[in-house]
Amino acid sequence: MDIPTILFPGDITGVTEHADAMFFMSLLNSSNPYYIIGAQALAAVRVKFSGIETIPMAYLLIEPGKSAAWVGEAKCFPREKPKLVLMYALAAELLGYKLVYLEAGSGAEGGGVPPETISTVAQYSDLPIIAGGGFNDAESVVRGVEAGASIVVQGTYLEKNVHKDKGAGLKKIVKALKDAGSKRV
Repeated sequence: MDIPTILFPGDITGVTEHADAMFFMSLLNSSNPYYIIGAQALAAVRVKFSGIETIPMAYLLIEPGKSAAWVGEAKCFPREKPKLVLMYALAAELLGYKLVYLEAGSGAEGGGVPPETISTVAQYSDLPIIAGGGFNDAESVVRGVEAGASIVVQGTYLEKNVHKDKGAGLKKIVKALKDAGSKRV
């Protein structure tokens, strides 16, 4: 089975021509221009001549933001202010981005990005939404998808659980998504 590999680089050292594509992302709510455009400019020549497909993506950090916010010097959006996130998502859309990643931070607690934030962005933006950080159970993943996320990232959950339970927890999440989908049809 040929599974495409899409890079999610943390910096220029995470770029390789051996992948199929990469998220060419900008941390739009960083207070440091390096994370908004500087790192991208430094990587641009290498990425352009590598021939790798780029997928322009706006990266928006919502409280708590965790390590990503600290490293990226982000001014995290308050969880109870979905309209602020929407403003940035719409700006990203108008600037030509192809995706928006709403991120609460790897390992965040509390069920990930608030469903109200996801649904507000989904209602008014035409960009597909990736939501990540804190989606650690079937209920939070289903809430994220029902709110409008096209993709819900399960990074930390998989790192912590997939070897321990041999994928049983992930199977529960997939089943919950299928069950939720069949109820809507």
